[in-house]
Amino acid sequence: MIEMATPLFIAGRAVFKWAAVAVCIATALPVYALDPGECGTPEAMTAMLKAEGQRSIAMADEVIGTRLRAMIFTTNDDRSVGYIMRSDQDSDTKAKEFCVYRRLADIRLHDARKPGPPSAALLTAPEDDARRRCDDLAAKGTIPRETCFPLGVMLRAQERDGFRPILQGFIVHKGSDPSQAWRGTLLTVTGNVIKKGKGQQSNPLFGEGGLLLYSAMPEGATADDEVLYRPHYTPYGLSLLPN
Repeated sequence: MIEMATPLFIAGRAVFKWAAVAVCIATALPVYALDPGECGTPEAMTAMLKAEGQRSIAMADEVIGTRLRAMIFTTNDDRSVGYIMRSDQDSDTKAKEFCVYRRLADIRLHDARKPGPPSAALLTAPEDDARRRCDDLAAKGTIPRETCFPLGVMLRAQERDGFRPILQGFIVHKGSDPSQAWRGTLLTVTGNVIKKGKGQQSNPLFGEGGLLLYSAMPEGATADDEVLYRPHYTPYGLSLLPN
């Protein structure tokens, strides 16, 4: 649905297990043509995303009460810049409008068809640090303590239900410095992309369900928020999966 290519690179920081030391100083910071909350017709938004080199890599329906709204996850060629687009309709209904829900930096794709969680999706920070960060966030009233866990704990628990990491990226808020995104919030999209159960909309966690996980960096204190239904890769997203 959404296709495109702009070679940009973001300064990296070693937070994933496969990158144990700081990497690469950026020569050019990511440039975002669209801001969170910006909306338009599917045709207008697709044109703007294409002009920025964006292509869709995954899709899902967000569960909001009894309604579904389509979500599209995009990236550019070098995966330095991406977006989460949100529709006003479900995936099976022609949309009248798409809006930018999140901007992402440093996108990582994972193969959720394989048992995991993959080491590339985990963090180097000790899980006790994440637990202490959970305590701090709860003390400030940011989040209920019983909903907050280290990212690794969340991913291992979800693995038992077949929910595995599909992709990850650092959230870039409007007006923030993209080079410092690794200090903020890591988004992890999880889901069951294999099981073809009934997946009833009233309880999408049974069947083809998924979640959006938000991790406070760099410790990785994590809580889930949005519930997803029928998460899956696009053909282009499948072609990018690691071997």
